[in-house]
Amino acid sequence: MKKLIAFFFAGASLLIITSCSILPSPKVIEISYFDIGFPAKQYTTDVGVQFSPFIGGVGGETKMVFREATNVIRFDPYNRWSTSPAKLIQCYLLLGLKNKNNKINYVMNGELLRFDCDLNQKTANIALRITIKPYKPKSHDKNFIYQVIYTSSVPVTEKKASAYAKAMGKAMDEITAKIADNLKNMESKR
Repeated sequence: MKKLIAFFFAGASLLIITSCSILPSPKVIEISYFDIGFPAKQYTTDVGVQFSPFIGGVGGETKMVFREATNVIRFDPYNRWSTSPAKLIQCYLLLGLKNKNNKINYVMNGELLRFDCDLNQKTANIALRITIKPYKPKSHDKNFIYQVIYTSSVPVTEKKASAYAKAMGKAMDEITAKIADNLKNMESKR
């Protein structure tokens, strides 16, 4: 009886192993990765800014976010950002804002409030809250001197992830220019 059971299990195991090789391979779906590119222009100011890590809300993960209706969003598992949108924005601003001197005057915090593609409006949308505090090493001063929510909506030419990524780069160009103007205003008031 034991030999019959052992023979049965050996035969069943052999059948399972061989049947897997005659079934077709599962379809491989490629995941595409995108970023928002590099700043079109670099803005130079006399104000030195140290960047604290930016944080993100909806759209804070790498999956691209598509808004299908006012209250309906879809996370695309096959089209993703190369890193979190908050990190992409922080890197974009680091490259777009240049300090003339090496002195740090302020600390900039960023919170990503919106980062999506609205399929009905056909726009790429960013909402970013920037807070600037005086630079005080080893201080936990919570007072800020500047806090603004920057928004931008840029038309998306096609319903494709690559067009969405390109539009996000244009939206960040607009926001970077606005932040640079505000830093120059702060510079003149110092």
